[in-house]
Amino acid sequence: MGISLLLFAVSTHFWISVVLLTVVGFGQATRMSLSNVLIQSYVDDEFRGRVMSIYMLEMALLSVSIYPISLLAEFYGPQWAVGLSAIGLIIMVAILFNVPRYRDLD
Repeated sequence: MGISLLLFAVSTHFWISVVLLTVVGFGQATRMSLSNVLIQSYVDDEFRGRVMSIYMLEMALLSVSIYPISLLAEFYGPQWAVGLSAIGLIIMVAILFNVPRYRDLD
């Protein structure tokens, strides 16, 4: 998803951008589905409601995190803002992939 988003940021052709954003959309849907399944699978029944309420805070944090990205877009342009966001996503995934506790989930 991060690589597709980075390629979208540098793309200047409309149909290539459409294909790349489709891949980004599928990646986002997969990530949301996978995280929901992992929460439902790993959390004990008596804590599931509490954990899901914290998980739903993701939507609120998303709107807060958009503000710095919008400032980047204002000062440097939307392609740079999307590109830097994609690079941040790629770095974060690379870091989390190297954490054995996350990588070795059953």
